[in-house]
Amino acid sequence: MKLANLTNESFYKEVENEMITYEYLQMIRDFARHFIPGFCVCGIFSNSMALVLLRTDYLLKRLASNLYLLMLSLSGCLFLSTVFICWVDSVLIELPLYRNSEFGCRFLTFVAHMSDFNCVYMISWVSCDRAAVLFRPRWFLLHFHLTFALI
Repeated sequence: MKLANLTNESFYKEVENEMITYEYLQMIRDFARHFIPGFCVCGIFSNSMALVLLRTDYLLKRLASNLYLLMLSLSGCLFLSTVFICWVDSVLIELPLYRNSEFGCRFLTFVAHMSDFNCVYMISWVSCDRAAVLFRPRWFLLHFHLTFALI
């Protein structure tokens, strides 16, 4: 469709043909009802495995970015846990945690947003840390001792 030959009537017909229908959105919502718990359980399991690996592997303990990666895994687990709690409350059983409690709704929403933003910040810190190691390795070794990573 060329923009030069576009009239109001042809534009609305084109948009009407591409509009998402209510049935399509309902189908996506029905599929999400089955996929959300799978994604949450898989994500919590993999983040827990990363936590165990970061705390037990000797070589990974020596990384200066180990603390950032630990916080990233913890934040990911916390975020997925809040998503799973909200899913359980809305689909399976009515818990007095999310829908029926104003405090629970505010608290779980806050925790979900906080952990989501924390994940983004930790990814940024890991990127900055790795860039510092790559571009200024001597300066980095002088100013940041490796015992910091053993916290």
